[in-house]
Amino acid sequence: MTRANLLRTCLLGLMLVFGCKDDVVGLTWNYDASAIAGGTAFEARILAERCGGDVLWFDRFGASGGGMQPPDLEEGTFAFEIIVRDEQCNIIGLVCDELSLPLASNAHTSVIAPATGAPCPMCNAGICGTLEDAGMDAPQDAVMDVEVDAPEDAGMDAPQDAPIDGSTECDCCAGERCTPTGCEVATPISEVTLGSRHGCAITEGGRVFCWGFAGAGATGQGLGSTPHAPRYVDGGGWHSIAAGNLHSCGIRGTERGVFCFGSNDLGECGIEIAGGDSPNIGSPMRTDVDYENVSSITAGFSSTCILAEGVVRCFGWNRHFAIAAEDERVEEGYPSGVEVRPLPPIRQIVGHELGYAALDEDSLAWGWGLNDSERLTSDLPMVVEDATAFAMSSAFDYIALGRSHTCGSIGGVLHCWGNPSSNPGAHGHGTRSVGAPLEVIGAEVCSPMTCPQPISASTHTCFIDNEQTLKCMGTNASGELGSGDRENHLTPNAVDSALRFRYVDVGDQISCAIDENGGLYCFGESTEFRVGIDGDDVLRPTRLCPPAE
Repeated sequence: MTRANLLRTCLLGLMLVFGCKDDVVGLTWNYDASAIAGGTAFEARILAERCGGDVLWFDRFGASGGGMQPPDLEEGTFAFEIIVRDEQCNIIGLVCDELSLPLASNAHTSVIAPATGAPCPMCNAGICGTLEDAGMDAPQDAVMDVEVDAPEDAGMDAPQDAPIDGSTECDCCAGERCTPTGCEVATPISEVTLGSRHGCAITEGGRVFCWGFAGAGATGQGLGSTPHAPRYVDGGGWHSIAAGNLHSCGIRGTERGVFCFGSNDLGECGIEIAGGDSPNIGSPMRTDVDYENVSSITAGFSSTCILAEGVVRCFGWNRHFAIAAEDERVEEGYPSGVEVRPLPPIRQIVGHELGYAALDEDSLAWGWGLNDSERLTSDLPMVVEDATAFAMSSAFDYIALGRSHTCGSIGGVLHCWGNPSSNPGAHGHGTRSVGAPLEVIGAEVCSPMTCPQPISASTHTCFIDNEQTLKCMGTNASGELGSGDRENHLTPNAVDSALRFRYVDVGDQISCAIDENGGLYCFGESTEFRVGIDGDDVLRPTRLCPPAE
């Protein structure tokens, strides 16, 4: 590594993943760096072996020591490092040992009682030893006479904006390390959903955060309408989430009940509002109907459908029989919900705007609601009032419903159809109308066993192939195809990324995908923070970091 890069590394005051904190144990640092092998500055790090090597504390000191006081740590044994640098920030020495807490301390310096003979787990073999190995009685008296060329050689994390050797892409969040396969993600994401103007995601720990246009409470931050970057929604325990036009609903808790927030003018949140109160919901609220054991959820324009024990139930706006209720109510909707009939046992449901589709246990497709652009099939009327089987000759692995088309995986190969006159290429067949499932040439699809959501459709279509490469097709006015430009692609085109993905969702001119490490990447229109950031449209997959607590 060059001296310039070392200086850059030295000046990047990154860090802080505070984990494994509990009991209060004081620890004060006050070393005289000038006494350590003539060094003019040093760095100290505390590493938590019990937390997989996470950095608990990091600081840089001047020649007279000082620096910030590290966090309070619970009792235990931690790896400990001191890295000494000269005036040009070159590493000239390294001390490695263990700290056993609690520590005795006096008014001037930390009294460190290191264990002997134990290697430093974050350092390369042969470089790090113990204080006794270096002939030292205390850290400030001497240092190992070892030169190293790069922070990685000293056991340091590479800076988050500089890829380590072998990495082709490094777009990490604070506190994360870049690896050849992407980022060592601190807060992995399990699911992402995109509505018309907002999006939400779930962490593997069950927290939900949302971003974008917040009108009617769609992002769970009250009833304001100011667009915003990602923010956490109150509470945890979320299993799944679905974003509609101006509302969001999800599965939550051990009972797997349904909670919603956002617009509820037409009952799309499944909640009856009495008197003159505002119908909209500013933060997560459980639906009035006692749905439990819900396995999946999806949302349309102003409606929501859930799947529980093979039965589909929907609530909200029934415009064009979007929820297959007997009465096409367009004023008050159905907040109490209806069961969609005559469906056999169902295993997957998907929605888009004023219609839904489902796959039964025999992998046959069913649909209801608006059939404009022949997105169900050309054999069905414009409005399908009851759940009706379509594409009967096809057994689907997975299905996705777009604005003017439908796509599904049949035998691991993408098949699409529809009449995307306003979204040319979204079905992978150029500009022509296709009335029934037709294979998209060269489009193999990742198995749902490996990729929980391998296909998503809206104004365009994205899918993950069997090598976990993300590919998109359709219009690209805002960069929603992730190709680095604004050129339309009438057939599948690989997204400009070397990452391997496992989950994808798309909205109106926006796309988001989750890589194999749990990192969330978005691209497309940036208006109103629709991809989570403010500024110009995002033309390539860009990391969307979870919000700070």
